[in-house]
Parts: sequence; structure tokens; C-alpha cells
Amino acid sequence: MKKLLCLALLGASVLGAVDISGLEKACNKNDYKACDALGYLYASGEDVEQDFKKANKLWIKACKGKDASSCFNIGLSYEQGNGVKQDLKKASEFYIKACDGGHTFACTNLGFIYFKGDGIKQDLGKAKELYTKSCEKQDFTACGFLGFMYHSGIGVVKDIEKTKELWTKACDNKDGKSCIALAGLYGNGDGVERDIKKSIELFKKACDYGEQIGCAYYKEFKKQ
Repeated sequence: MKKLLCLALLGASVLGAVDISGLEKACNKNDYKACDALGYLYASGEDVEQDFKKANKLWIKACKGKDASSCFNIGLSYEQGNGVKQDLKKASEFYIKACDGGHTFACTNLGFIYFKGDGIKQDLGKAKELYTKSCEKQDFTACGFLGFMYHSGIGVVKDIEKTKELWTKACDNKDGKSCIALAGLYGNGDGVERDIKKSIELFKKACDYGEQIGCAYYKEFKKQ
């Protein structure tokens, strides 16, 4: 299961008519939220020519000013290689700052890096802790990842009941991948009573949330 890279990936506020000059002036006066928003514009190419290097420079400045959103954004740039050489160790360092600053998606992404051991030493206990923290703060992708840990028994004691609880919570909140995983539980009778009808309903739900695998399984089951 791969993480969804955080819904509103770049984390800036939704902006209406943008006063770029005003944002630049505010950022120059160390208004770090303005720097974060300006970075978003350069990264997305909204109203300005797309320029990840400029975006990253702005986010680094704002992160130094303890703006958690900017720390997350520069961490994401290092994770994905946007305007910088991909560097998961650096990504994790910025995610730690963002997570400590209360950025839930950063905690989730950091949890995934700890789970995989990408760029830093693998720490399944830390991954579980971070996923739990994010899940409790309503990042339902994190609930899905935590469910996977309990289903596989990786880093935790295998617990199908806990798995079902977490995947149900995530699926009910539009995490399509968790709907697919839950459909598999019911379809295979994996620790729960086998229920093909419920499995089909969950594949349909995943499809409605945009998961093409869910659509494919739903169509296949409907043919039978």
C-alpha cells in the first residue's frame, strides 16, 4: 500500500484573486504564511511561470521561520525530486520539523518513510506511532496504512478485528484503497465471515472514490 501524497499536496491556502506583489512584499517582511502561499503559486504554476526552485527557496525560508506547512512542502520536494535532487534523508528531516509543528500529513509521510526505511533507518514502532497520531487527527490514509500493519503483522501483533475497524473508518471517509482492502477481507473471509455482497458493495464504493482497480473488480463481479 502506497501513501496518497497528502490530498492538498502543497498545503497552501486556497487563494482567490492573487496579489503576487503583495505576497512578495509580505514575505520580504518575514510573513511566513505569505512565503508559503507564494511558494505554492510557483510550484503549481498558478498566475506565474512554474518554478520549483523558487518555490523551494521560499519554503526553506518559511520553514526556518517555523511555518509547518512550508516544512512539509520542502520535505515533499525532496521526497519527489521537485526542483532538487531527490533526497529522502533530507525529506525526513523536514517532515520531522513539520510533524513537530502539528502538520498531520507530514506525520503520515514520515511514518511511511520509517516504515520503508527509505533514507533513514527503518523503525516500525515509529511508523506505527506516527500513523496512529495522524489517524486520530483524521488523516484517513494513515488509518489505512495502520490497518495494513495490523493485517500483515508487520511491526505489531496481527489483529484482524483492529484491521477491519481501521479500514472501515478510512473507507467510510473516502479512502478508496482501504475500501478495496476491506472488500478483500470480506470476499476472502479473511478473519471475518465471508460476505460476497458486502465485498461487491465495497468495490463499488472504491470505484466511486476514483480507484480504477475497484471499478475493475466491481465490473467483474457484476458479470457473474
